[in-house]
Amino acid sequence: MKSEPFTQKFGHARDVPIELAELVFAFNDMLARIEEGFTRLSHFSAEIAHELRTPVTNLVTQTHVALGQPRSNEDYRDFLHYCPVKNQTKSIG
Repeated sequence: MKSEPFTQKFGHARDVPIELAELVFAFNDMLARIEEGFTRLSHFSAEIAHELRTPVTNLVTQTHVALGQPRSNEDYRDFLHYCPVKNQTKSIG
C-alpha cells in the first residue's frame, strides 16, 4: 500500500464555500493523521524486517550446516541442543 492517496487533500478551507470550510479542515486534518500513522507503521515495519534479517539468516545457515552431512539422531539432537540456534531464537523473542 502506498501513501499517495493521503496527499490528495481538498486544499485550504478558505478556498471553499463557508458552509464547507469546517468539513474541509476536519477532513484534511484526518488525512494528515492517517498519513502520519501510515508513515510510522511503514518505518516500524522496515525496522522490524531489518532486525529479523540477521537472526533468520543465522538460523538458515546453521540448519544448512546441520544438514550438510549425514548424522545420527543423537548427533542431530546434540547439534540442536548446543548450536547457536537457541541463542538466535532468544534474540528474536
